[in-house]
Amino acid sequence: AKELLTVTEAVSEYVDEVTDDSPGIDQAEPNETSEISRQSGFRREWIVIAVIGAIFAFTVWAIVQSERENTAAGFRWEGYLAFERGELQTALKEYSKAIEAMPSDGSLYIDRAYIHVQLSQHAQAVQDYSRAIELSPDSALTDLLFSRAVCNQETGKHEHARRDYESSLNHAPHNVECRNAFAWLLAACPEASVRDGAAAVTHAQTCCIEADEPLWYMFDTLAAAHA
Repeated sequence: AKELLTVTEAVSEYVDEVTDDSPGIDQAEPNETSEISRQSGFRREWIVIAVIGAIFAFTVWAIVQSERENTAAGFRWEGYLAFERGELQTALKEYSKAIEAMPSDGSLYIDRAYIHVQLSQHAQAVQDYSRAIELSPDSALTDLLFSRAVCNQETGKHEHARRDYESSLNHAPHNVECRNAFAWLLAACPEASVRDGAAAVTHAQTCCIEADEPLWYMFDTLAAAHA
């Protein structure tokens, strides 16, 4: 549809240019008048055909898109119901079907990633969060990067986790939950290349200061950072 509309616009511009450059009917010789009229009529017919084709293509695309969305929504609902029943494997299959029907919907990958986490399948969750990050708007990146960081940390990819925590905090520097998790990674990471006690103390102290009401685990993180 977009290609046909582009062609239509190009033809319209061409017709305008030709019309501007061509002598007017009132200026043309008698034997030229009919030829100018015939050419103008042919160009108008071509434009009408192109516009109709574009509308038809767009209509077909909209119908197919609507069917895919409805199909994906049905599988998603079945996945949700299965999750509510505690049938995580069934929920996983239903969300996978939804993604097959609508692979461009980033929220479906988020839903499936959550099921993967519940099944302790953190590596698969990382893949789904990565795809969701590619498809989702910037406003959703804070939470998605945070979630992927946690999953990377669970799979032992500490450097990847560190980068995700940093990226998430760049989007939302006042997210105390993310900052606390990052501080814990810096304080307790088994990899010396990632561990940074001084930075952990700074982040943990910031959490305790910025939190509306600091919770016990924030002081626990600060204690680990000091240690």
